[in-house]
Amino acid sequence: MTDTRDLVSVEEFTEHLTRVYDAINTAVHNRDGAAFADLYTPNGSLMTPDGAIIAGTDALRDAFERWTEAGWVDQHAELVELTIDDRIVVEEGRSVGTFRVDGAETVARNNYIVVHVRSDDGRWLMLRDIWNTVSEDTPTGSY
Repeated sequence: MTDTRDLVSVEEFTEHLTRVYDAINTAVHNRDGAAFADLYTPNGSLMTPDGAIIAGTDALRDAFERWTEAGWVDQHAELVELTIDDRIVVEEGRSVGTFRVDGAETVARNNYIVVHVRSDDGRWLMLRDIWNTVSEDTPTGSY
């Protein structure tokens, strides 16, 4: 039987996600790869739309810094659904990233799944982060 004292409520985790979203956006605005990487477990990974797997703190920081150097200037996320257990939460959402290069803006729209795990010290950190890019031209139910 699960000890209900360990369970996090949807409301509590949604509040946590608001802080995570704010921390990501602050890291983007400040071009702070270390702050971004600190939101992940030491063995956390990003799985990008092109099939790359970026794993570990150093690689996460490096990828983040390359993306901000390439013009990543803003990020917003919208929660769609949460699946919650005592030590694992699966977040499904949509995000919009803005890149600015030479005064021109490009917007990337994504669907994503993030697996959050509760660390031994009680903090929730991202373990896996996978997303796909959504084209403006893709009709709903394209399959």
